[in-house]
Amino acid sequence: MTRFTAQTDNPEVTVSIEQLSFEGLDGIEVTGTGEYRYRTIPGSVGVDLHLTLKNTSSASISKISWQAEVKDPNGTVLEVIERVWNGYDIPFGPEEELGCRGYRSYNSETVPPVLSVQVRITQVFTTEELPPTHRPIAGEYLYQALSNSHMANIKEHPPVSADLTIDRMGARSVAHVTSENGLAEVIDAFVKIRIRNDHGAAVTDNYNSVRFTFDDGEVTGISLLLKNLTLPMRRGEVCYELDDFEPFWNLMSRLCGTREDDRFAHRRGWF
Repeated sequence: MTRFTAQTDNPEVTVSIEQLSFEGLDGIEVTGTGEYRYRTIPGSVGVDLHLTLKNTSSASISKISWQAEVKDPNGTVLEVIERVWNGYDIPFGPEEELGCRGYRSYNSETVPPVLSVQVRITQVFTTEELPPTHRPIAGEYLYQALSNSHMANIKEHPPVSADLTIDRMGARSVAHVTSENGLAEVIDAFVKIRIRNDHGAAVTDNYNSVRFTFDDGEVTGISLLLKNLTLPMRRGEVCYELDDFEPFWNLMSRLCGTREDDRFAHRRGWF
């Protein structure tokens, strides 16, 4: 039995995790430590889990889901912490170890003084089941570079709707496009966009996006920092400059009812 203790904001109250157990799955071994600790926020104490996952299989793994059940002394589940690790472009190789973290905070006046936590791996995807994210290269068409079959076939099998969002300094404008002519115009401009280069991270308050919904319910699209594509990768978000993007951006601005010199765009619709 492992015991972790921490003082709360009330010096007379000590809370602890009396038992921390682990359950692996499909070649994934999980170990770790946990503590029940006082936070800097007054009246708050948290369960803080630091896990080490080890790939004991011969397969490379793209994605792992895990959860932790936090229970009171009677075995009643108080909280389920759920997390997903995604390797994106770099899979989790055989014998490799990686760290994960989960956290939940509670009111220190009402939380039970003793808890138990059970951590279990709930789902594992190998690279055969979920191929690693493709890293776009200069000159590729954007719609073909996103590791998404719906996007790759967007010309042959167009979406049933498109949501175009421009968010300047928190002023959010959304155009919801469903007409056949409107979608044809959006797709025609979208499929002409190409990848220019990877230029690392960017800092901006302009978080824009394009979302397509297909007839089978699939929703996919792109996220933009101003006019730069952003993609999550294992070692952090990567930004890409885009070629032939201006015509599409001008179309977005027109449909959203914004102009280049607008400081505060007005709302046109919401997701």
